[in-house]
Amino acid sequence: MIFEYTIKYAAAVLLLSAAISFFPAGVSAQTQEGSTLDEYFKLGVEYVQSAKFEDAEKMFKKVIEFDPFYVDAYNNLGNIYMLRNNFDLALEQFTRVINLAPSNDSAYSNIGLIYMKSGSLSKAIEMFQKASELNPKSVEAFYNLASCYLLFNSPQNAETAIKKALEIKPDDYESKSVLAKAYSMGKKYDEARKLFEEVIGADSSNFDALNELGLICLYQKEYKKANEYFEKIKGNKNIEKSSKVYYNMAICHEKLKNVTEARDAYAESIKRNPNYAAVRNDYGSFLFSQNKLEEAQFQFKEAVTIDSGYVNAAVNLAKTYYIQQRFDEAANVLTVFLAKRPKEALIYDQLGLVYYGRKEFEKAKTAFDLAIEYEPTLASAHYNLGVLYDEVKKYDNAISEYKLALLFDKEHILAMNNLGYLYLNLRKFKEAVDILKKAIAINPEFTWAHYNLALAYYNNGRRNDALNHLEKVIEFEEKDSALTGAAEKAISSIKGQK
Repeated sequence: MIFEYTIKYAAAVLLLSAAISFFPAGVSAQTQEGSTLDEYFKLGVEYVQSAKFEDAEKMFKKVIEFDPFYVDAYNNLGNIYMLRNNFDLALEQFTRVINLAPSNDSAYSNIGLIYMKSGSLSKAIEMFQKASELNPKSVEAFYNLASCYLLFNSPQNAETAIKKALEIKPDDYESKSVLAKAYSMGKKYDEARKLFEEVIGADSSNFDALNELGLICLYQKEYKKANEYFEKIKGNKNIEKSSKVYYNMAICHEKLKNVTEARDAYAESIKRNPNYAAVRNDYGSFLFSQNKLEEAQFQFKEAVTIDSGYVNAAVNLAKTYYIQQRFDEAANVLTVFLAKRPKEALIYDQLGLVYYGRKEFEKAKTAFDLAIEYEPTLASAHYNLGVLYDEVKKYDNAISEYKLALLFDKEHILAMNNLGYLYLNLRKFKEAVDILKKAIAINPEFTWAHYNLALAYYNNGRRNDALNHLEKVIEFEEKDSALTGAAEKAISSIKGQK
């Protein structure tokens, strides 16, 4: 029986932009000090254009001293505070704009940007919707609304909003990029690729479009094509961006089994951003797959140090200890984490494995049951509980849990293999053949499934089919492994029979 070890998540970062517009001089205030107001306001705008924001702030404040109802001065003052990331003061200015001019759509847009930057997405959406209602021809309002919907993980609403921006300005490539991101998030990959390629046609160095195209190809398992896009932008001067590109390249190389290239790309990503916890975790998973357990442990520890709430990294660290039968250390990592997250299903799932390794089967069952209670669709917990039932010879229960694992993860080849092995022992050869063939269809190099399928065929009188799959074991399995030895003996035995 084989336990499920590696949990891996690849993350993609959505990059959004939004412009802040300053109102120019041009409208004279109807007061005795009109010329003075205009001069101060015009001078303030000139200071903004020269990036002399402190001087600009002073000018706009002087305008407001003369005329507390000068709306554009409040608006420009708010924009200055936004550029300084002083969002509280900015919000105060834009609120005054709305109080003085309730139909000022730009103020609503700017307040929306403030809420979006602070993570208050529902409030931001409300502001952008109001701005678009006040000015149905505002590309900026619909663009920002769509961008906010993307952050809110609502691609359909984002698509609707950004299409309105494109109705107003059909050739706006920034809006086309947002629409492409909405398509991609909604898994409309063909439409997304077409749009991103159009954006790149207009700007061949567009980082976001090239990166998104690479990610789409990665999702569609076109790893070579994905790497071609990532190669074009890996030299980006922005350290954070380039770190993500190397991270994505590492994932592609790993999928392509380019071990050296994958390792180099992970290392380069970490070199450019040592505090990128997701890269540390996935690099650790890669090292784990190469049986470099101590190096993997180092990366998992770094990931948890960077992000103390990183569940997957803590679980993966415990798994490395589990493999080394360092059960106390594994349990310590997990129990420390449970103190912070007492209802974390993944932690209970891994803790169950630790108890299983100690032969403490009742404790293991309790842990797996808790994992399933807190996350009923967690396939690995059902699978591991099935392994436990298998071990204690509760075969009907084991079959039920393996089937539940497959219900929640239709490509769980370990559950398929163990289920096939159980059917084999129960002499249900047809069922064994059917499920093991599914596992091999997903992973043609899954040697355990080939071996068990060979046994099923042999017991069903299909010796040639059995020999074919035993040969596959020898082709794909390491030469000195116990499974290779078993396959060689089985071949010799079958060929020696009359």
